[in-house]
Amino acid sequence: QFSCWNAADPNYAHLLRVDVHDAIFRQALAIATRVMNDPSLSDPTKGATHYHRFDIQPKWAKDATPLIRIGAHVFYRIV
Repeated sequence: QFSCWNAADPNYAHLLRVDVHDAIFRQALAIATRVMNDPSLSDPTKGATHYHRFDIQPKWAKDATPLIRIGAHVFYRIV
């Protein structure tokens, strides 16, 4: 799902340089922790399990019905 972890992806080198002590990283981690632990927060993806950019068509999405599009990404629930 996360192509940024592919060694050939242009963002891969950036990921390897993330400093876990950086204030912005710590803030992102705090937000992610709250999202995972606070049941009162809503899920804008409507329970999606998969997503892709709108301008590509992965094989797995061929017959799937999108739940929602948010920005450049389309979200699906595939179980």
